[in-house]
Amino acid sequence: MAVSQLIIDTDIIIDYLRRRAHVLESALRQYECGITAITWYELNAIPTHSPRQQRLLGEFGSLLSIYPFDFQAAIEAAIVWRRLQQQGLKIGVPDTLIAGICLANSLPLLTKNSQHFKRIDGLVVLTPEQIAPA
Repeated sequence: MAVSQLIIDTDIIIDYLRRRAHVLESALRQYECGITAITWYELNAIPTHSPRQQRLLGEFGSLLSIYPFDFQAAIEAAIVWRRLQQQGLKIGVPDTLIAGICLANSLPLLTKNSQHFKRIDGLVVLTPEQIAPA
């Protein structure tokens, strides 16, 4: 499957903010990238951002598309929640909502937490290792 767009998970951005990885830079060079409104909330709820991190967050708001948690995403997230609950494989609510947004928009998710998200039927998950430096 040729991918031209993807959604970036919170953990990828946090690593970038903490100067731990350059996966985000590679993804931005190779794909049209976006984040979910849930990720935007998670990033802005962290109370300890340095001035540099605050500046970068401000830049993300203008660089990345932000996908909303809308009606279709709510339906998809509810389906994910029920299926995982039936299998005894629940994940946290924010991750369920992020998955719902990805599914509603037919977009893959770039995350370090692939084992967690691969439990979700129909969700295409990309790992940092799959995003080769360009």
